[in-house]
Amino acid sequence: MTRILFVGDAHVGLKVGLWPKGYKLDDIPVGMGKAQKFIWKQLENAKEWFDEGGPDRRLVLMGDHVHGPELQYPDAVVVGDVKTQCQAFIDAMLPLAAKVEKEHIYVIDDLSAHHVDTGRFCNDYIASELGAWKKQAYGKLDLFIQDIHLQLKHHGPAIGSRPHTEGNSIRSYMKDMHIEAVERGEKAPDIFVFAHYHRFWTEPASVMKGDRLMHCYYTPALCGADKRTIRNVKRLVLSSIGTIGLDIEGDQYKLTKLFNSFDGRVVVRDA
Repeated sequence: MTRILFVGDAHVGLKVGLWPKGYKLDDIPVGMGKAQKFIWKQLENAKEWFDEGGPDRRLVLMGDHVHGPELQYPDAVVVGDVKTQCQAFIDAMLPLAAKVEKEHIYVIDDLSAHHVDTGRFCNDYIASELGAWKKQAYGKLDLFIQDIHLQLKHHGPAIGSRPHTEGNSIRSYMKDMHIEAVERGEKAPDIFVFAHYHRFWTEPASVMKGDRLMHCYYTPALCGADKRTIRNVKRLVLSSIGTIGLDIEGDQYKLTKLFNSFDGRVVVRDA
């Protein structure tokens, strides 16, 4: 059996993003806020699940590992220096990376204009420091594990902005991928994994007249809702915080949900 843990959207450096417990800045430990304590607990739960796997384990880092300098809301970050954010992210990942053969760590580059340094070194730097596959990050990566083909990318099709349209574009995307693969004489991936939306989502697509079922998974985030998210996501109430995992055996796989909902609302009630 192969056990895979997917870690996405940590946004290290943000006050509501992942922060390593006891991590120091200028030799002074940085205390955790409410959201950061909740996030760290979810990561600890994921570590326990990961530790229970057999010798064949894979770690996939799905992008937006750090938050970047945050020029629009500078008060929203613990630290704005991207190199420091990278070091803190690496520190948080080391206990997971220690359980995995180096060539079985994969780093996805979010290819974002926002959550990086101006020189765009951070994703490759993280991959190099963790000793990930080829010591670099990739914008898109196809993994063939046992009899399962996975395609990994940070940005996927939109989940949907209204309850009755959610998943429509994802199903269309998978069916398009299937048709294009058939035209090339190939087989489309069995599983697509995306991140970016800070929300767990799973969507199936039936192809080949129902003879084949493809799946798409969106990873939750190790990050709460920041000011930009509160501004842009109009209906946001709960954040999906944590990770997901897959166990693969031959051509079969099982999803494990390693996340919980976090209520970031500020509520005032009459006494």
